Amino acid sequence: IKTSLGTLLSSSSIAAGGSVTDKATLSGGIAPTGNIGFFYSTSNSCPTTGATKIGTPVAVSDNGAYTSASQTFATAGTYYVYAVYSGDGTNNGATSACEPLVVGSTAPALGTTLSANTIVAGGSASDSATLSGGSSPTGTVTFFESTTNTCPAAGATQVGTPVTVSGDGSYPSTSAAFNTAGTYYWYATYSGDSNNNAVTSQ
Repeated sequence: IKTSLGTLLSSSSIAAGGSVTDKATLSGGIAPTGNIGFFYSTSNSCPTTGATKIGTPVAVSDNGAYTSASQTFATAGTYYVYAVYSGDGTNNGATSACEPLVVGSTAPALGTTLSANTIVAGGSASDSATLSGGSSPTGTVTFFESTTNTCPAAGATQVGTPVTVSGDGSYPSTSAAFNTAGTYYWYATYSGDSNNNAVTSQ
């Protein structure tokens, strides 16, 4: 008996680090048994060699809808998800069409905290940047200070060297001395990477 298999993703577009499930609907069979396996790959040919399994195959007990395990996608890109019905002694196997999933870059947040908001001329201060909401972010955080309250600012002075990022968390700047009285404005920039957007603190 010829069967038909269609799929529907819980979402067709997510940010890196997000998860989806896939729902396969089996129809046309006569009391079908067997199982449905779920897969994804970067190839839009389904099925494809080297595809990655999503969870374990789901047992089939009749025509109807069957849902995959949740699958997390840590890397931005376009993926193709599909399902395969094994068939049984009465019903032929079936493979669904490719279903595209777009995994976009995550938009992390970057906040900063100064070691002191007021110092005397000749004193020093440092800044600490906290990166959050990223998907295993890498790259760098760079600190700046300037005399304008627009951030980022043309002509701002970089403080120290860029700090290497290895995940969400707090990253401290080096200390900077201020020999002239006045008001200064600090900010930090995160470089971004293939899975995370660049961002500038406010």
